[in-house]
Amino acid sequence: MGSLIAALMMSATTASAEMPVRTVNFSDAAFVELESKACEPSGDERVLPRDLAIAQLLSRYPVTLDVSFMGPQSVPLGERIATTICDGASCQPAEASPSQVSLAQLRNAAARMLSVREGRGLKLEWKANWPEPEGDIARIAAFYDPNNPGYVLTCTTPPAPVVAEVTPPVVTEKTLPAIQEKRSFLSLFRVASNVSQTEKDKYSQRDPARISYYKSASDKSAIVNIRAAIAAPDIAHWGDDADATKTSGNVRPFLAYERVTHWNQYSEVNNLDFGIRSRFRFADDEAEHAYIGNLTAAWQTDDEFQSALTRFEASLKPPVQYWLYGDADPKREYCVWCQNANMTIVADYVGIDDPGDKVTLNNVKQYGRLGYDMEWGVRLKRPAGLPTFGMNVQYSAREDVTSNRASADRLGARAMYYPTDTSHFAFGLEYDRGKDLTSLVELDRWMITWGYRQ
Repeated sequence: MGSLIAALMMSATTASAEMPVRTVNFSDAAFVELESKACEPSGDERVLPRDLAIAQLLSRYPVTLDVSFMGPQSVPLGERIATTICDGASCQPAEASPSQVSLAQLRNAAARMLSVREGRGLKLEWKANWPEPEGDIARIAAFYDPNNPGYVLTCTTPPAPVVAEVTPPVVTEKTLPAIQEKRSFLSLFRVASNVSQTEKDKYSQRDPARISYYKSASDKSAIVNIRAAIAAPDIAHWGDDADATKTSGNVRPFLAYERVTHWNQYSEVNNLDFGIRSRFRFADDEAEHAYIGNLTAAWQTDDEFQSALTRFEASLKPPVQYWLYGDADPKREYCVWCQNANMTIVADYVGIDDPGDKVTLNNVKQYGRLGYDMEWGVRLKRPAGLPTFGMNVQYSAREDVTSNRASADRLGARAMYYPTDTSHFAFGLEYDRGKDLTSLVELDRWMITWGYRQ
């Protein structure tokens, strides 16, 4: 699927109004646009994956994306191609845009293959256990739908002989296994900005741990801040994460640290958390509808102010992404600015073991609160290996229901640059305002940020 996305996005950047307009030539042989050299083994035969075949066609006939490709009412690319008719005079420059001509060429390429069904070492067959669609429009739309497994391109020519490669001798045969084992073990640790972000299975979706820099407006001093969480491998696990119809969960120990320096000593934050976090995914028919629950127990210390507290937290995350965008949004292939949204309902209890010299905790012995966390983000989707950009806004609120002394809210906004879509590193600009949710210290700062995620 990645090859299809890459080809579509690459076509969006290369197509322009100045591109020459192609006219349809129905004398072209069927399957001429496809490269059977890309066939892959599949059971007892070899096939050309259809998403790869579509990518090859899109690279030949690029389509320029426009706003109608985005949003919940967007028309799938397969339907656009299937319903495009462009022949004879209608393909002249005065009456058709380059994208319309490319859509017509894509339609004609599929029509030729569906008509002939075999040629140039490829054979197009319908192999689904339900009937093949009827009519050209329905069949062409099904061919260009990567989520419809009906049509299969089987390779009828034998594969090219494999030339054995001579591998040079390994001079570090004693040390290499140890290095690989160490890397494999370290990859089990998850790194993000806070412990809730470490639960995301793909590191590329996590909010990076950050080191931030800013200059104090009062005394012009350079200040460096740190916010990071490291989650260890599971110490307990149950259920099957890959099966959304079954309840699953895990337990992970974690370490989190937040450091906020300030010219005023009593406005500093220096929180170090040791804790355990348990995650539960409740069974549902579809993963998009799943509810996620969490239980957290942690001990927090501040060695600068000699304070300590114990906190417990319970949270529930409903399927907000599904409610807002529906099934298609997180999986859609043709979004350019891809959005995501999350909300978590939170209840926490904090007991102050020792307020130390932290002024904000002097008159608070314990507190219980109700609140929520909200997050909205948007990222530019680009072909693999190219730089990308993302923006994120997070807002957290806690209302003290016991002493009315520990209510707090915090707003964070970031614009981040990623060298590639899967880069571990990120750079950006960040704004942070409100109260630290546990130490209750006031915050208000702009920062230049360097981030890392794993």
